[in-house]
Amino acid sequence: MNMKTFLRVIRRADHYTLYDRGVVKEEFHLDDNEYPSDILDDYYTDSGVLSVYEVKKDDPSSIQFVVCAVAATSNSYRDYAFILFDDDIFKNLNIEEPIKKPGKTASPIIDEMHYDVNVITTQNLLELAHQVANNGMVELYLKREMKDMLKQYYSQKLLPKIEVSLKKKLT
Repeated sequence: MNMKTFLRVIRRADHYTLYDRGVVKEEFHLDDNEYPSDILDDYYTDSGVLSVYEVKKDDPSSIQFVVCAVAATSNSYRDYAFILFDDDIFKNLNIEEPIKKPGKTASPIIDEMHYDVNVITTQNLLELAHQVANNGMVELYLKREMKDMLKQYYSQKLLPKIEVSLKKKLT
């Protein structure tokens, strides 16, 4: 079976990247494989379900499109961070395999790449956050990059459900 790679849009990359540079680790006196509890903000659920998107790890345009489709549901553009991780994390934690369900982005194409992860308990969520933080890859698109990418995808008519106020800022 082929391994899937999933993307989760996160709120702040600095909790991960500052940790990797040792800044947060020293400030909070954390062990090598620990992260500040602030990262839990990136794992909000709705009725015990975590939202993720399947991407091709080696295809930057696939990743950009997902991030832009999520960002286009907002009323402004800003820095956007995301974390990539492989689906073996779910198996290792005995979390059931993600279920493919349409998402709610600005692109019907990206909506079809969406999966729900049933993370019913707080214990599962804590373990998942810890494993993703330790094994995932964090990336960041800066505000100016986001504006350029959003304009590109919007001009190609790939974001038909773009937030109206954001559309005005891009045109």
